[in-house]
Amino acid sequence: MLPYNQIRLYLFSPQDVNSLENFDNWLALLLTHEYTHTLHLDKARGASSGLRKVFGRGAGFLPLFLYPNSFQPTFMLEGLAILKESADGQSGRLNSNYYKMLIADEARYGSMDLGYASHSGSYSYLYGAFFYQFLLEQYNAEKVQQLIEAYSGKIIPYRISATSKQVFGVRMPLLWQQYQQWLVSKFGDTPELTQGELVDASADNLAFYTGLQQPPVARGALVWRQVHDGHAQPYLAAYDNNRNELKRISTERIGIFDVNALEHVVITQQRYRADNRLYSDLYLYTNNAWRQLTYKGRYTETRWWGNDKLIAKRQHNGRGELVVLDTDGRLLQTLWQAAPDQVIGRFTVSVSQGLLVAAIQQQQQGYQLYQLNLADGRWLQLTQGTGIKQQPQFSADGLRLVYTSDQDGQYNIYQLDFSETVLKQQQLTKVSSGAFNPTLAADGALWFEQYQQRTRQLLRLPGSDFAEAQLLMLAPQLVSWDRSEKPALPETILLPATPYQATGSLWPTGWQPGLSVNNDATQLMLQTFGQDALGRHQYQLLAGIDSKAESLFGQFSYQYSNTYSLYLEREIEHYSLQQQIYQSIATDRFSFYRLNAVTGWDDKLNLHAGLVSEQFRELYRDHAQLADGYPGLQATIAGVALLFNNCQQFYHNNGPSRGRRLLVSAEANGLGSDFSGNVYRLNWREYFHLGQSHVLQLKLAGSYGNEHSRTVRLGGDSASEPLLATRRYALRGYADNLALSGKHAAIASLQWNIPLADLQWNYDTFPLGVNRIYAAAFAEHGRLWRRSTATVAEEQLSGVGIELTTEFTVGYRLTLPVTLGLARGLDDTYGENRAYLNINLAVF
Repeated sequence: MLPYNQIRLYLFSPQDVNSLENFDNWLALLLTHEYTHTLHLDKARGASSGLRKVFGRGAGFLPLFLYPNSFQPTFMLEGLAILKESADGQSGRLNSNYYKMLIADEARYGSMDLGYASHSGSYSYLYGAFFYQFLLEQYNAEKVQQLIEAYSGKIIPYRISATSKQVFGVRMPLLWQQYQQWLVSKFGDTPELTQGELVDASADNLAFYTGLQQPPVARGALVWRQVHDGHAQPYLAAYDNNRNELKRISTERIGIFDVNALEHVVITQQRYRADNRLYSDLYLYTNNAWRQLTYKGRYTETRWWGNDKLIAKRQHNGRGELVVLDTDGRLLQTLWQAAPDQVIGRFTVSVSQGLLVAAIQQQQQGYQLYQLNLADGRWLQLTQGTGIKQQPQFSADGLRLVYTSDQDGQYNIYQLDFSETVLKQQQLTKVSSGAFNPTLAADGALWFEQYQQRTRQLLRLPGSDFAEAQLLMLAPQLVSWDRSEKPALPETILLPATPYQATGSLWPTGWQPGLSVNNDATQLMLQTFGQDALGRHQYQLLAGIDSKAESLFGQFSYQYSNTYSLYLEREIEHYSLQQQIYQSIATDRFSFYRLNAVTGWDDKLNLHAGLVSEQFRELYRDHAQLADGYPGLQATIAGVALLFNNCQQFYHNNGPSRGRRLLVSAEANGLGSDFSGNVYRLNWREYFHLGQSHVLQLKLAGSYGNEHSRTVRLGGDSASEPLLATRRYALRGYADNLALSGKHAAIASLQWNIPLADLQWNYDTFPLGVNRIYAAAFAEHGRLWRRSTATVAEEQLSGVGIELTTEFTVGYRLTLPVTLGLARGLDDTYGENRAYLNINLAVF
């Protein structure tokens, strides 16, 4: 939408049962969904359309009045896109048995009220999809179109209820009640069927929020499972046959894993790298430590092949591959490469039988199970017919294979028996809410996950309790993957490839004027921004003129990828006495950074270099009020900063949960600077997770400069922490006072972050909600050294206080933390009792 309509697609097809598995042509479904968003969000009538003719696509706050449809709850935006992706009656989430399972669970145990649905991120997709289906069934398609048209003409945003009244005759809260009643009547009468003995249940609905599922693994007498509740670090837990937890292995992130007979663990981990790209690599756990096997890979799943080799699934040149690696991550062999229209889902390996079974999706077939003979490379198709077959898992002896399928309309666990010459299929579970991620333990019991009441429960089902189901005889078929047998593709027009040119999409597409009038001066401003199609080049510009100083001012920022950063600013400040300006000072700031010049230690260690300059000069002086002029001042430094950051943030925390962030920098004054010498700075933060989202934060920071370097200050309730040229360290309980400045400074802080509530709530469709509420208690101590001609004076300053932060959601999607703090400075001279309010809103 901004700065222009653009669809950016990740062509990586879904490979598991996670609500996106119901597709025939993934690219077609993806384009349909995203193009619906483009048409919907860009649609405007009346005054909004007229304003666009003047201001283009807008900048600053103007888009608030230019794109009416974008200012709706997420469930109304995503629901419409899901409705369109499902229009063929077969593909898409509305036709998915997984989505029907989720909404039936909501109807059975109590659906969300309008406030939660307006706020909730992931559940907005689910509730939005069936909301539009409700509108189609209870009203009609014409009413849905009227809803879109009516809201497209609302120049005043967030008028959800008024539009509902206009189109449906009832305001949105009453319409939502009708929707809830419809859900109960359509899905709520499904009987609850459960099986198995509970091992544990996820503490919350993280599996739904993240879309990530980690199947349990049976190895020897143990069954392993990854646990992640969003409050603490994920870990692998090993259970015995009596469901007792015996072992734990911490993992940095969640991912699909496997365990061999030596209890060595291999796991996939997704991570954004310093080049701003998302990769998925393999990590090996041996000798009580994790070791990275691959770097900047696209590995999504791996299985042990004995104790010294791995079979992994990866994306390579846009196609799925099955490859063999050694335990150092070296590629030994490519077993098979999928065709462009094939998707490799989950797979399993039997070492004893020399077989690999994978769920493979092809157009007009859905996910079916295929068997690869690892000795001769031949494929057999094991299953056919309707329904998705996914998540296969061999038993230890390789004679049985369990998997999940929705072939009867509900996801249940099935088994294939290879022990005889005829392949037999048997249904093992009969649950109403869905059974997933099966594995067979050494004692013959089935371990699986059941979705119920927004949680994934790990269950153990003894073999004696398997569902009584008729055995079906299957006839596997040899597969040649002969592409000539595929139906002819529609006529395709191939365009010649051309090198990417960023300049064609860099020009700004909109602007916003601004006016500031006060007793000192009148300022006229213009604001715009832009980026190229790939988002590598991004810039923002604010330019203005000051009537009193008769001078230009403004800001310009530019960033290229995660590599270069440029910032220019001119700020004009007026000083007055009895409403008469006697002086105007211009501050010119310049910074240029080479970011991530050197990276290492799994991209946790990064070296940055930069040049920072600040110049002060007089623009205006009333000689009658101020005889002496301002001599001006320039401070220019060049420096390097080494940053180590291995912090982790758990889902329910408001900031870093554990780890270390250490910044060390060295700066040299020069290039016309009025200061000289070097300055060395340290900023060290350590985070200790105390459990249930409680975090203890330790901070040590400071700077050391020589006699002719620029001073640094202590004080203020908050302060920015740039890579270079830190001018002030916050010390709560003390004002930002020039008296508290010196050549050397240090500060130590101990803070306890305390979660109070996780509400995730809106009031109906009012565009203001609350995410989380948390508190903090802190104690700080600062030291300041002032240098005179022959002596060094030292100040020691301490403070204590508390903070209460409410994390608001503005406009359904913008997170706005608001912190109210009370701090007491304990120094008799400079200390104060201070109350402060910090609003962390990023504005240009």
